[in-house]
Amino acid sequence: MPEISVKVLFCLLLAVHLGSSQKAIISEISQKQIKEIGESTHLNCTVKTEGSYKVSWNKKKLERTSDSFPISIDDQLTINDPRFKIVYDQNSSTYSLQIKNIESSDTGIYECQVFISFEERPSSSVELFVRHPPIISEKLSTKVVQVSEHQPVNLECFADGYPRPTITWTREYNALMPGGGHKITGNILKLQAARREDRGTYYCLAENDVGKSAPKTVTLEVEFAPVISIPRPKVAQALDYNIELQCRVEAYPPPSIVWLRHGQQLLSSEEYKISNLATVDQVTTSSLMIRGLEKDQYGDYFCQARNSKGQAESRIHVFESVLPVLELV
Repeated sequence: MPEISVKVLFCLLLAVHLGSSQKAIISEISQKQIKEIGESTHLNCTVKTEGSYKVSWNKKKLERTSDSFPISIDDQLTINDPRFKIVYDQNSSTYSLQIKNIESSDTGIYECQVFISFEERPSSSVELFVRHPPIISEKLSTKVVQVSEHQPVNLECFADGYPRPTITWTREYNALMPGGGHKITGNILKLQAARREDRGTYYCLAENDVGKSAPKTVTLEVEFAPVISIPRPKVAQALDYNIELQCRVEAYPPPSIVWLRHGQQLLSSEEYKISNLATVDQVTTSSLMIRGLEKDQYGDYFCQARNSKGQAESRIHVFESVLPVLELV
């Protein structure tokens, strides 16, 4: 609902007779309202006064009670919304704020206020709750978060709904229970010390007795230094035959991988062919193909991986065999 401008409100309030010695009180106001979407409600405010003071209805959000905007002054609306109407009963001095075709956004605190002076403004409030299924806030909830291994991290999920929704966290659609290095506190999933095994997709689901939200995905990226595993640390091959060396590197962010011989980096050439194959689970398999193995090419080769979190290096020893070793295809 659009707010009335401060200038217009100020001008209307200046019309109040500030010099009057009469006081005003709010003798009665409606009780808390709980409504379904599409229903109607009347919020009544009865004012007892012998003077002439302006009476307004204002709305505040439940989560931001310091912010308010006016809906009406006396029997005039200050918003342009046909669902709202002000009815003033002169006999009972009651200002009735009527809302039809209620929407979930109408939830809030409605304040009836009497303007006696800028220092004296007695008021009373009524809460209006609109029952509706949860909607997860994309703006407030975690989307993607990066954390270094062994550091704490929080995944947050905020949902609006009435009654207040409960939050469930799942991973690969299996419900997460407290323990295993994590703790669930309301809408927050806390990992006390993130592990590389924790990386992946998490799902937040909000539910109340009206319905369920659509699942919200949260991606956790755990940064860690390279870890190298060597399928065959020692490899035999006969002279003049090809040989392939492999190392498997697990790391995030993705690492740079080089092969070394006598401290010098090897590059793809007629003698060598280097290839890297990355997979979605942050593992890269690096291969070094040596074409037509020569006598001086026996010995140690090193696979070295590096990223912003650190580096690792592993050795593969190549030795001569009498008979050629044929790779299985």
